[in-house]
Amino acid sequence: MRFNTITYSVMGILLRQPRTGYDVVKDLQSFRPANASQIYPILAKLEQHGYATFEIQAQTARPDKKLFKLTESGKAALARWLDTDPEPPVTRDDFLSMLFSAWSKGPDAIARLLWHRKRFLNRYEQDLRAKYQALVTNFPADCDDPHNARFSSTLLYRRRIGLVAEELRWCEESITTLEKVSDI
Repeated sequence: MRFNTITYSVMGILLRQPRTGYDVVKDLQSFRPANASQIYPILAKLEQHGYATFEIQAQTARPDKKLFKLTESGKAALARWLDTDPEPPVTRDDFLSMLFSAWSKGPDAIARLLWHRKRFLNRYEQDLRAKYQALVTNFPADCDDPHNARFSSTLLYRRRIGLVAEELRWCEESITTLEKVSDI
C-alpha cells in the first residue's frame, strides 16, 4: 500500500516515540505543517491497515487519549518509502499566489504584502532558532549522532532557518527595488 507524503511523515513521528494525534500535529509544525483534521484520519487509516496501534492513556482531569505507535509493518512500510526517490517539491503558499496578482492593486499592495511577510519571517526565524538552540543545548550527543532521530531534526531546523533567512533577504531586496521604482 502506498501513502501520501504526509502519512509517511506521521509514520516518521510515530517511529520516534508513541504520540497522540495532538502531539503529531505539533511535531509536524517544524517541517510539514498540517491540521488536526488531516492527521486524525491518517492515524485511523494507519491503525485500520495494521501500520499503527494505540493504547488508551487514562487521564484524571481530562478525557482519556489515544497514544499511537508504529507497528513492525508500519516500520517496514516507512523503510520501503525511504528507499524511493522523493517527488519534486511543491510550494503552496498563499503569499506567493497573492503577490502574483498584487500588481493589479498597485505598488502599495505589493509593499504591504512584502512587509507583512517580512514581519512573519522575522518571528518565525526567531522561533526556529530558539527551538534549534534548545535541541542542541539539551541533547548535544544526540544531535551529533546520525543514528538518532534528533540528528535529522537538527538538519531540518538548519535547513528551515536557512530558507527563512534567504526569503528575508529576498523580501528586503524586493522592498528596495519597489522603493526605487515607485512612490511608496
